[in-house]
Amino acid sequence: MGEAIVAVIYISIGSMALYFAAGRIAKDVVDKKTLNIWIASWISATAVLFLIPNFFAFAGFLVLIAIITRKVLPAGQNIYLYIILSFLAPTFVVSMPGFAGINGLLDLTAQRVLAMAFLLPAIPAALRMPVSDRLRLVDKLVILFVFLVSVLYYRHYEATATDMVRRAISHTLDIWVPYFVFSRLVSLADIRKAYFAFIIAAIPLPIIGFLEFSRTWRMYNLVAESWGIPLLQSYLFRDGMLRAAGPAVEAIAYGFVCMVAMGCMLAFLAKGQRNLFSLGLLGALTMGLIISLSRGPWVGAAVMVVVFVVARPKAVSNTMRATIGGLLLLVPVLMSPLGGKIIRFLPFVGTVENNNVDYRQQLFDNSVAIIQRHPFFGSANFLTEPEMLAMRQGQGIIDVVNTYLAIALEYGYVTLAAFIGIFVLISFALFKLALKDDEAGFLARICLTIYAGILLTIVTVSSVSFIPYIYWTFAGIGVALVRAAALNIQPVANTAAPSGPRKMQVIGPDAWARPTAFSGTQKQTSNLKLVRNANDR
Repeated sequence: MGEAIVAVIYISIGSMALYFAAGRIAKDVVDKKTLNIWIASWISATAVLFLIPNFFAFAGFLVLIAIITRKVLPAGQNIYLYIILSFLAPTFVVSMPGFAGINGLLDLTAQRVLAMAFLLPAIPAALRMPVSDRLRLVDKLVILFVFLVSVLYYRHYEATATDMVRRAISHTLDIWVPYFVFSRLVSLADIRKAYFAFIIAAIPLPIIGFLEFSRTWRMYNLVAESWGIPLLQSYLFRDGMLRAAGPAVEAIAYGFVCMVAMGCMLAFLAKGQRNLFSLGLLGALTMGLIISLSRGPWVGAAVMVVVFVVARPKAVSNTMRATIGGLLLLVPVLMSPLGGKIIRFLPFVGTVENNNVDYRQQLFDNSVAIIQRHPFFGSANFLTEPEMLAMRQGQGIIDVVNTYLAIALEYGYVTLAAFIGIFVLISFALFKLALKDDEAGFLARICLTIYAGILLTIVTVSSVSFIPYIYWTFAGIGVALVRAAALNIQPVANTAAPSGPRKMQVIGPDAWARPTAFSGTQKQTSNLKLVRNANDR
C-alpha cells in the first residue's frame, strides 16, 4: 500500500502542473466547470485504481462517475469522459463470474466499462438523430468488420457458441460503440473538443513516463499485482534504459498515445493560439514520445509533421519553410553529444537492437506464405503453421508486430479490405477538406495528420493496449468532421418534404443526409436543419 500511495501522490502532483497549462489553452473549447469535472474525474479514478486493489470496485467507481457527470454536465457532454479516462488504467482483461454452467459472462476491461457507462446511454439519442437514419458506407464497413472478426473466431477449436457471443460483445464495445457515438458529433466545436479531450487524457503520461524512466520503477505493475494479472515482461529495457510505458504497459503503445496527442496539439498551435503553455504541453508530449524508446511512433510522428505541412493550401512554400526550419533545429542537436545516441536508436541506420528490422522482414515473408494458403478468411490456427513456429522468440512467444498482417493472418484479405477501406474512405474525404483554407480545413488537416501517423505506426506493432481504442475513436471523429463540414457549408434546407427520393452521397465535403419522415403529427424536417439548429447556434 505504501508504494501505491507514493504513486498516487507523484502522479497527481505532476499531472496537476500540466493540467494547469491545459487550462490556459482551453478558452473557447470547454468552460471552466467542465474542465474541472474532467480533471477531478481523472484524479479521483487514478486514486481508486491504486488504493483499492479490486477491479470490480474500480469499475463501479467509473460507473458512479458516469452517473454523476450525466447530471452535472449538459446533455450528451459526458461522452468525452470516455476519451479522458481511456488511458487511465491498463487494458487488462478480467472475466466477469458466470452462473448456471457459464464460466464467464463477459471479458471486461476498464475501457469496456467506460464504453458501457458513458457511450451506451448516448446510442439511443444518436440513433434518433436524422443524420443516422441511413448507414453510410463507412458505417457498413465497420459493422462488417465487427461481424467478421466475431463470427470467424468460432473456428478456434476450443471456441463455443457462448465464446463467440462473448467475443461479439467485446468487439462491439471496443469497435462499434466508440466509432458510432463519436461519428455522430455534429459541429466543428465538437471536433475541437474531442481533440482537447484527447490531450487531457494523454498529458499525465509524460509525467508518469518520466518517473518510470528516471526511477526505473514501473508504477502500474502494482495494478497488475492487485488485479491478479501475470505480466510476461514486467520491465523492458533498451540499451540499458527502462522504456517508459505507464498505464499502457507496452512501451510502444505508450509512445503511440503521446504521438497521437501531439497531433491533437496542432489544433492549439495555430497563429494567434500559440503560447508558452501550448508549446510546453507539446514539449512534454514530445518528451513522453522520446522516453518510450519506441521507433515506430518516432517515425509516425515524423510522418505526421510531413503530412500536416503538405496537406494544406500553399503546400510548396510551407514545405520549404518547414524543411529549412527543421534542419536548423536538427543540425545542432546531431552535433551535440546527444546526437550520437539519437542516431544509434534510429531505425535502419541505428545499431541498438537492429535485429528487429530483420525479424520484421522475416515475419512479413513468412506471413505472406501463410496468407496465400488461406487468402479469403485467414486461419484461426495460423500460429501453429511451420512458418510461424520458426518465428518463436526467446520468451517463447510469437510476436506478430504488424496490425495489417495480424488481421490478414487470422481473418483473411476480406476482413483486411474492410479495415483498410474504412480509413481510406475517410482519409480521401478529409484530404479534400484539408485543401480548404477555413476552420473545417484546418481541423481536417489535423485529423488527416493523425491518421497518417496511426496507419504507418500500426505497420510496426500489433493492436495491443490502447492502440485499437484510439484508431476506432478517431475513425468516428473523422466521419463526424466530414459531416460537420458539410453542415457548415450548406444552407438550411426547406422544411417542406421533398417531392421524391434523392441519391445520397456516401461521404465527402458535399455529402448530405436524406430527409426523414417523423411519425404522428410531427413535420418532416431536413436532417441538416435539425442538426444545425441543435448544435451550431
